[in-house]
Amino acid sequence: MKTHSKNRAFKALFSILVFLGGSCLVSAQIRKPPVAKKPVVTLVKAVEPVKPAERPVTVTLKEGEPVSGKFVNATSEGLQIVIAGNTLILKWNDIKNIVFTDVPQTDAVATGESSKVSKEKAAVEGAIKALRKLAAASGAGTSFKEFGITFQEYSRRFIDGKIEVEDFLNGISEGSTKNEIKLALQAYEDARAAWNWMETHRSGDMFPDYEPGKSLQIKYSLPTYTSSSLHLMEGDKALSIIWVNARNHIENAAKGESPK
Repeated sequence: MKTHSKNRAFKALFSILVFLGGSCLVSAQIRKPPVAKKPVVTLVKAVEPVKPAERPVTVTLKEGEPVSGKFVNATSEGLQIVIAGNTLILKWNDIKNIVFTDVPQTDAVATGESSKVSKEKAAVEGAIKALRKLAAASGAGTSFKEFGITFQEYSRRFIDGKIEVEDFLNGISEGSTKNEIKLALQAYEDARAAWNWMETHRSGDMFPDYEPGKSLQIKYSLPTYTSSSLHLMEGDKALSIIWVNARNHIENAAKGESPK
């Protein structure tokens, strides 16, 4: 009887274990393995190469007529432009000048004019400065006898000053300012010519009836006097008047030293 009860208990326990084992097996089969997460992919829109903007351009060639069209590109081979729908490549060695016509020409002209005026102003100022050195050398109109400068020293300073002034004159446009500078320089040259005549003839006077006194007397309204029936001009006074005249031209040039 006891043995029979034990067998029944054993069978019941065995049935429970079989049931539990089957449940675990089914659970293991039903459970799916974890799925790996897919990496996040960011889509980037492809960027097309930027093409050079087509700009109106005029190309001046070293030989032949200027060429106008639309600028496309510039490579080591040359400049690419489109003319009437056709692409033309202009070799760099054949090109003299390139102008983009969509650039406001007024700005370019204004910049060029401004630069030109600045250079001309500097030239005027340089010429006036050189002339004022000559004015200082001549005593700015003072009698050369009182000033004490020699003819040799004046000549040396005049030649140096003339070279300097004439160099500046090349950068000054025609007009009243340039004319005043020329007149001032000419006056210092006239004074040198008069003084040279007096040095050569060992005289303190000049003759208004003979050159160079004749031309200088008319040009500068130099005073004359008569002595022993001779018509004369005082050399000292003549030089002083010519130098004052030169100084006046310098000041006139300085008043208009900013060219317009």
